[in-house]
Amino acid sequence: MALAVFAGVADVLPYIGAFLSIGPMVLAALARGPVVVAVVLLIMLAYEEFESRVLVPRIYGRALRLPASVVLFALLAGGTLMGILGALLALPIAATVMMLIEELRVELPGQQEQVADVEQRVGDERAEEEYERRTEGVPAEQSAAIAVEMSDDRRKEES
Repeated sequence: MALAVFAGVADVLPYIGAFLSIGPMVLAALARGPVVVAVVLLIMLAYEEFESRVLVPRIYGRALRLPASVVLFALLAGGTLMGILGALLALPIAATVMMLIEELRVELPGQQEQVADVEQRVGDERAEEEYERRTEGVPAEQSAAIAVEMSDDRRKEES
């Protein structure tokens, strides 16, 4: 149990965390002979690779709705640039950037505009114009009610 807790804490450190967590386990296996040491070392290396290359990107990707490639790149970049703090902040920052790109509809280099995106933008512009027309000179409470009404109407149209 103590080795597992130490491995969990050491795993937070980028690059060296995996080796720090494997070291005590290999040292504990030394008393059993070289074959056991080799088996423990190989199994732990395989587990660390599987965890860092497969599990972490998938789990964080689902939780933050990020592609696995973005998770892996963000963790590598954050850990390289700012160490532990960078690795801890990398995923929230990546999720924020992806959300801003989607919400602001920023076109990335090489990205082709899809028909659905064009239709969505045209619908949004039309709705904005209608909202401005209907709320001109109207108090804030009535403007909010109009916005809710328009939102409900649009949801009904889409479904």
